[in-house]
Amino acid sequence: MVYGSLKFEGTLSSCLDFSDCPVLEHIEITSSDLIHVWKVTSPSVKRLVIKDCYSSKFQRIQICFPLLVSLWLEGFYDQTLVLESMPQLAVASVSIVDNSEEFDSDDDEQDTTKCMVLHGLAEAKHLVLLAHNNMVHFN
Repeated sequence: MVYGSLKFEGTLSSCLDFSDCPVLEHIEITSSDLIHVWKVTSPSVKRLVIKDCYSSKFQRIQICFPLLVSLWLEGFYDQTLVLESMPQLAVASVSIVDNSEEFDSDDDEQDTTKCMVLHGLAEAKHLVLLAHNNMVHFN
């Protein structure tokens, strides 16, 4: 079986919509600036890797991969991902980098713009979640 694979590095922008690429099964985004990206989506991708990327602390990035089987998030700064439902997810590894010391806050309230919504990980059969102790909040 031949499948498509894409690797990105550098500055990316807008909506990364791969709906017109039905053979695409693997996307890797490394060392990238995602400040202007608001959505990454594909109905066919089964493996997604995002490593050492930055995003805007004021904008969430919607991640939509309904057929995703394997997810690897490592060294993602500013934790602004919204992971949509991934019912086929078998393996996920998520490592969050605490970048909060770079941002000044005048009050003690939790900055809700800097949280990662983990809804999409609920279906994972095997999950590794790594974060600094002061970052993990369960409500």
